Amino acid sequence: MFFVLFLKILPVYITIFIGYLAGKYLKIDRNTISQILFYIANPIVILYGVSHIKVNFQIISLPILTWFIGSTMSLSVYYLSSFLFKDNTRNILAFSSGSTSMGYFGLPIAMALFDEDSVSVYVVCYIGMALFENSLGFYIAANGIYTAKECMLKLFKLPSSYAMILGFFFSIYGMQIPTFLTDVMINIRGTFTTLGMMLLGVSIAKITSFKIDWKLALITITAKYVFWPLFVLGIVLLDKHVIGVYDESIYKALMLLAIIPVSGSSIMLANILNFQPDKATLLLLISTAVGLFYVPLIISLFFAKLVPF
Repeated sequence: MFFVLFLKILPVYITIFIGYLAGKYLKIDRNTISQILFYIANPIVILYGVSHIKVNFQIISLPILTWFIGSTMSLSVYYLSSFLFKDNTRNILAFSSGSTSMGYFGLPIAMALFDEDSVSVYVVCYIGMALFENSLGFYIAANGIYTAKECMLKLFKLPSSYAMILGFFFSIYGMQIPTFLTDVMINIRGTFTTLGMMLLGVSIAKITSFKIDWKLALITITAKYVFWPLFVLGIVLLDKHVIGVYDESIYKALMLLAIIPVSGSSIMLANILNFQPDKATLLLLISTAVGLFYVPLIISLFFAKLVPF
């Protein structure tokens, strides 16, 4: 099963490499790509996913649960890392540890592994991660540059928030998106994942210094690939054997978000805030490189036994 999953994930890395070549030899404007993804593609992906689910307590609670998981991990790392880092490296680390690449990296994997209903559930979880990145995550990364009030105003301006509300409106009232628009949305969803991974490759090509902070990298890898899965696994087992709120499709989505690399949003924030963008890119590169082998290995050895894929 490992090699089957490995081959499903491999195209993601080929796309990253293509992005690297484009960034190395072509005059690629990564800020323009980021804006297209953030303001256009991301809201459309969320709108399509949410509009195709059956709204109930399970679904409504998923963004809140995802936000809680990301926030807990980020705040824990933010506090513990204060003993090791005294500069804004602590902020980059906390944001990276709380985020996960559910969009650019996780979505194509979810589409390869899951049926359409499970993919829609995964997109709802992704909304919670977007909320974390643009609320508490942004506040931690900004570290005083923006006030709590300014961060909240940013959240209300987030396009994906309105896409989520509109998607729930369509779902609740049984309204169908016209077929010709559905086809466009599906195409944009594929574009979203492709451009997102190419953006990582372009960012790698723009790195001016390949000096790796191994202490920072080790902490990031440990937080993302050890503590994240253990924390989410505990939540899944607690619900499966005690609480009983969620079903298997939700367990799949939660398990996947727990084992994928850190979010590419860390690169965009580092550039916007001028907080060591090369260091943030290297962290994402290391996390993504480890994920090539880690993700299929963990799914095939452990998670597939708990929640069959």
